[in-house]
Amino acid sequence: MKNLAALALAVLVLTGCNTRKDAMVALHTDAHGKLSRVVMVRSTGDKTADEVVKRAAIKRFRQQAPEPKKNATYRVPAKVQMPPEPYWQ
Repeated sequence: MKNLAALALAVLVLTGCNTRKDAMVALHTDAHGKLSRVVMVRSTGDKTADEVVKRAAIKRFRQQAPEPKKNATYRVPAKVQMPPEPYWQ
């Protein structure tokens, strides 16, 4: 019975953990079509994860838009899988 109660508690605690976060990055180009600014429009709430999202967006931008438009803004959505936080915090 103790094992069943522990399992039920673990399921209850873990089902409340949403470890998937949405993020949005805006990539701005200048008058020459060069990437000029990268802005986090929607943050994950974690600085390290946001930096990873920015770097990934820049890398994908260069692959997907080899000739970007001048003075344009490109929005890149991202989903980030975060490690679950311990329930005791």
